[in-house]
Amino acid sequence: MSTREELLEGAPIIEKVELPGAKSVWVRALMQDEAEHLKGASDSKFFAAVVCGENGNRLFDPNDPSDIALIGKMPAARVRKVVQAMLRISGFTEETAKN
Repeated sequence: MSTREELLEGAPIIEKVELPGAKSVWVRALMQDEAEHLKGASDSKFFAAVVCGENGNRLFDPNDPSDIALIGKMPAARVRKVVQAMLRISGFTEETAKN
């Protein structure tokens, strides 16, 4: 296998995150194209983009206004915990994700 193929191959990076006052969820790292598309997005959109099942498949659609509205009704501490985990496992700081 070539170096190029090795770099492009692989499953998404996912991590189990304990949420305050709720069950744990799986959070996946952003892929590069997602990170570029979501720059400057709200925490609700980031949450929708990265909360997933154990297999890495999204549970929410960051482009669905009804999903974003539902997430907006969640406790901020839970949403922030997911966003912080996504930033860490994606290799970003809050500043790089927002700008």
